[in-house]
Amino acid sequence: NIHPNIHPPRPPQPPPRKAPEEVDVAASVAQTRLQVRELSEQHAHLCAVQLGLLRQRASREGELASLKQSRAAAQAAQAEASAAEEYERAASLAAELEALEGREAELAEGEAEGEASYARAAERQ
Repeated sequence: NIHPNIHPPRPPQPPPRKAPEEVDVAASVAQTRLQVRELSEQHAHLCAVQLGLLRQRASREGELASLKQSRAAAQAAQAEASAAEEYERAASLAAELEALEGREAELAEGEAEGEASYARAAERQ
């Protein structure tokens, strides 16, 4: 319910149309071509950013899969070393596990940065 004295905002009015004989067609065509070129360049840039980010993501996903396999193997080896009372080896494997987990965190951070970078590039368009 809209109060009778309150009116919804009016949409902006387009500028008045010029008479056909007043229109500079050549200038309009040139300006339109310039806008098309600028939009094409922006689109190409955004596509390049997206392609780069997709390649980085694929690389990170491959490395992450490898890290998960390495972590699983190191955890199994650590459990075996602990069971065999090879404490020095178990400690070494614990340090390796910590390094693997740190790299996984770096990859996750890189993914977040990549998404933010793409969002910034898209906003500039």
